[in-house]
Amino acid sequence: MASEHTHSDALRWYLTGAASDGGAQADPDAALGNYRSSTRYGSMGFRAKGGTTNVTIEFVAGANGLGTGRIRAASTSTLAWTPPGGTEGTAVTIANGQTRVLEGDGDNDAFVVVTRDTTADLLGTTNVTCTDVFNGLWDNISSAERVAGETEYRCLCLKNGGSYEADATRLWLGLLGTAADVNAAGYAAAGAVTITAGESGGYADWPEQGVVHNARTDEVLYYHSRTDDALTVEAAGRDFWGDGAAAGLEDDVLRPIPPWRLALEAPAAQPAGYAQTIANEGTAPTSVSWHHSPHASDPTTVPGLQAGYCYFLWIARKVLAGSTADADVPGFLEASGGAV
Repeated sequence: MASEHTHSDALRWYLTGAASDGGAQADPDAALGNYRSSTRYGSMGFRAKGGTTNVTIEFVAGANGLGTGRIRAASTSTLAWTPPGGTEGTAVTIANGQTRVLEGDGDNDAFVVVTRDTTADLLGTTNVTCTDVFNGLWDNISSAERVAGETEYRCLCLKNGGSYEADATRLWLGLLGTAADVNAAGYAAAGAVTITAGESGGYADWPEQGVVHNARTDEVLYYHSRTDDALTVEAAGRDFWGDGAAAGLEDDVLRPIPPWRLALEAPAAQPAGYAQTIANEGTAPTSVSWHHSPHASDPTTVPGLQAGYCYFLWIARKVLAGSTADADVPGFLEASGGAV
């Protein structure tokens, strides 16, 4: 029986900014450290249409992906979930007042969390459209902020609500397009450059402008425009995070990522400790180490979390001065971990 806080639901992200562990605090703009909030953070929105009676949808996991899934009453006391583009999972028995996790067939990461509201029979089917979330963590960037440039910070809490230790949970930034290489011309170590794609493919599915990470040099660059096979990087777009610029060589792997970087902070105590609190969203947290974490092969790794333990994640978002406005700049985290 897929109870809540089991399988992929065991590890949950929460906002911070509460006055005590699990306290009320639902504003993402106030997630600036201190204690874990009671508000769960998710990267997937949803719209429900139809018909499964007497059930409330509590959460839809980001791993379901965009599209329309289905919650079906397999019997008067069981429910089953079909993720978008997936296959219906095992039906789960759910009694009045219970909260259960419904998973897709063979994919524990693609799940929804539901609560049954009454003793009346479960009937019908609900179509669940999984959608992007805007302002789920960050506020809008004003015109003045875009022109001047800025760096903002948020803090999330990762909580192991399961019964087992979570071993080496790995975090990385989701890619915004397909990784591509650099052609034989490479590019210079400083100043404005044009980066041309090599034989592995081009940049056709990348955002029209954004940041790119060179896996060999670890430099993050901001490209101001692109074609299917070339990136235009102005001088101001070099060394985006101040880690040092370097020449690009043939076959260097480039990955398009959000303009974010990650840092971990251990809580002051376990299992209900707190992180440092920053004065405002423009104040950087102190004594943390930042990582680009652009791929599963180069993750930020959380130490083993015993049952009930938590850990804090700081996220920095940078807006380059004079960068191009974009109404849809996606950004998300991916994570994996194991229970031992």
